[in-house]
Amino acid sequence: MAPAEHRQGGTFQIEVVFATPDHQELIELNVARGSNVRQAIERSGIAQCFSAFNLAELQAGIWGIPVSGDHVLTEGDRVELYRPLLIDPRSARRDLAAQGRSMGKNPQPVNRQKGHRGPRQTSGRNS
Repeated sequence: MAPAEHRQGGTFQIEVVFATPDHQELIELNVARGSNVRQAIERSGIAQCFSAFNLAELQAGIWGIPVSGDHVLTEGDRVELYRPLLIDPRSARRDLAAQGRSMGKNPQPVNRQKGHRGPRQTSGRNS
C-alpha cells in the first residue's frame, strides 16, 4: 500500500510495464492526480530501455484492458504496452488444424478416427 502522504497528497503510485521475449521492464513511479497513460509512459523513461520500439505508437492497457493515451490513471494502475502480434492466434490454430496438428507443449498429431490424439498412454506395468 502507498505511504499515507501519497494517498492524502496529490500523487499516487502506478506501474508501467513492457516486455519482449528477451527482456522485460516494470517501473514503479508516483504520478500526480489527473495524469493520463501517455504522460505516465513518458515520465517512466521506459522508452530508453527499448530503443528498437516506438512505444508511443503501441496500444496501451491497464490490467489487460486496452485504453487510450488520454485515459486518466487511478492509484494502483498497471500501464501495459502491447507489442503487435506477428500472427493472428486464430489463424495459427486454423492452419495447424488444417495440417492435422494442435497447439501445446508437446503437440500430437490428431488421429481423425474417433477423435483419438496420438499414441495411447500405458500405465508402465508389464502384463
